[in-house]
Amino acid sequence: LNVVHASQCLQECIDVVNVSLGFVQYGQWKPNTMLKRFLSSLKMGGKLPKIIEDRCEMKHIISLWRVLNVEQARQITKGKEDSFPSVNIVFKEELDKDQLQLLTTNLGHYDIDQFLDVFYEFIVTHVKNCKENEADEMLVDSYLEVCDYFKLEVIAGFEGRFPPEFSMKHVTSIWKHAVMYQVDQQLKNR
Repeated sequence: LNVVHASQCLQECIDVVNVSLGFVQYGQWKPNTMLKRFLSSLKMGGKLPKIIEDRCEMKHIISLWRVLNVEQARQITKGKEDSFPSVNIVFKEELDKDQLQLLTTNLGHYDIDQFLDVFYEFIVTHVKNCKENEADEMLVDSYLEVCDYFKLEVIAGFEGRFPPEFSMKHVTSIWKHAVMYQVDQQLKNR
């Protein structure tokens, strides 16, 4: 991830991965095909950092998409911009002081990288398609229901531990706070 940290390089990598995903979707490439070979066949060789092209296979493309997009969303959030412009405003309610404190306390119980990865995927695959009348639903229930239905990864310890006080309308604010929590933790651990 260090080799794609610059935002312009990161966006270029995401663009290449998105093209690759299109080919994966239509099953035109075998999963064990090296990414370097695939990109060369499209005259896109050298568009990703060498280490990624040399080590990744087509079967890694979805994971690569996730890593790159989560990192971009983190950078956007750290820059105090909206990481989720396609999400309805009703799912962007700010947290009050008590909610922030409660969330901060609870974030310490999770692997913050996993939390951010899985929560990001939940937002971009589910929340952006939610209707306004779903904003007041309990976040825990909605999240677990979606994970169960689509057989998605569940954040370890989420069920039974995440505070029921949060609803879907807080989802992007929770993401933002979790990103800043991660930054604070990294600074403390230096």
